[in-house]
Amino acid sequence: MEQKTDVITRPQNTTIPVDASIISGRYMCDILGDMRDCYKTHNFSYLPSLIEELQYRANRMEDRLHRIKDIVYVEQTRDELKKEVEELEEKKRDIQKEMKIENKEETGKVVRNTWRGYPW
Repeated sequence: MEQKTDVITRPQNTTIPVDASIISGRYMCDILGDMRDCYKTHNFSYLPSLIEELQYRANRMEDRLHRIKDIVYVEQTRDELKKEVEELEEKKRDIQKEMKIENKEETGKVVRNTWRGYPW
């Protein structure tokens, strides 16, 4: 028997096939409510499946929180590195300006550094 699959559209307009049995409209609070009903009726026959469903949803939530934390860390690191690159480029420009001024003072003209005929 072939399983039914749906398609989820991502913001980038790409689609991925998803097993329809994985996605349901139930919240963790609904599952906990069903567990309470098991206790009220003393019918514990479907309690193990509710525990598994709740564990599955909690694991997915925890995984998502870790991914968000990782994304935030990567973005902060990227921003710090961008600032460092900008500072280094600023220093590079300053050093190049100083070198041109020194070369003008020594020879009266700007000397170009070349390596195999390519200017730096």
